[in-house]
Amino acid sequence: MRTRLLSFAFWLAAVGLIVFLNFHFQGQTGVFRGIAETSEITVTTESAAEITQIFVTQGQTVHAGDTLVRLKRPDLDLRLQQINRESQHVQGQTSASSSDIDRRVGEVRAALNTRSNQIRLEIRQLQDLRKRSQELAERLQVRTAPASDSSQAVTLQIKALERELALAENSAQSQVALLQGSRGMQHSSGQAQASSLSEESRLISSEKSRLVILATQTGVIGTINYHAGEKVNPFNPILTLMAPTPTLVRGYLQENATSPLHAGDTVKVVSSLEGSAIDGQVVGLGTRIIELPLRLRRISTIAVWGREVTIRIAPQNRLLLGELVSIEPRIKGASR
Repeated sequence: MRTRLLSFAFWLAAVGLIVFLNFHFQGQTGVFRGIAETSEITVTTESAAEITQIFVTQGQTVHAGDTLVRLKRPDLDLRLQQINRESQHVQGQTSASSSDIDRRVGEVRAALNTRSNQIRLEIRQLQDLRKRSQELAERLQVRTAPASDSSQAVTLQIKALERELALAENSAQSQVALLQGSRGMQHSSGQAQASSLSEESRLISSEKSRLVILATQTGVIGTINYHAGEKVNPFNPILTLMAPTPTLVRGYLQENATSPLHAGDTVKVVSSLEGSAIDGQVVGLGTRIIELPLRLRRISTIAVWGREVTIRIAPQNRLLLGELVSIEPRIKGASR
């Protein structure tokens, strides 16, 4: 009889244990557990570069604007030197061209001045000759045809010289205008080249400024993957920066839970250390069943499966990174 009672008690305890395990691992409703985590910012570079200095260490707290990493790109420095040489060459060419045009304009004007003086001198001489001939004819009271023909010939010579003077002046003005127009075109071309080089220099300087990487927010340095002197390829993670407090909770809803959550639902997140609670909002639900992390198993040797639930929480909280928390649904999202 006693043996039967012991056997009955054993089987009763076994059934109770099975019910207990089933309640906790397969059918628990409402409250589930998760781990407080934070989002990470990955620090990368857009182009291949060499790390000259890393100013932080793993676990260090930094503030927005602090210098994290300084990089070096020799190709940018080389191109800047080339741009400076090209700019000096363009300036020299423009100055030399302007001086050459000024010299040629001066030569044209000097030649015009010389030729116009000669023509004016000849005109004055012919005018004086005509005047003396007229005065002589008047004194001698000569009114013969040959005298009139001589005066007309001198007048024609004077008019021819005046036309030649006008043509010389017009030709010189045209040459000067052409030279000055050429100077304007060369000046515009030089300005365009200088502007293009200046813009390229500005872009390179802007790109060089990005070689000094600053913290975009206050946080804690996570992993550091490189050392000073090493070369890094584009978009390879140099280091990570984490928020100083958890900003999200990654919970795990057991697969047979009877209280499914939906995106937008509000939940209560309770600290396992202090018991304090804060509100959170469901922002993501896993689309597949996965095995829960070992920390979330009540018995480490028994695998438990469920859906991952991502919950966003305010950064102003007292949770610790990696802390275990309890999650309790409170208010369903309005979208439901």
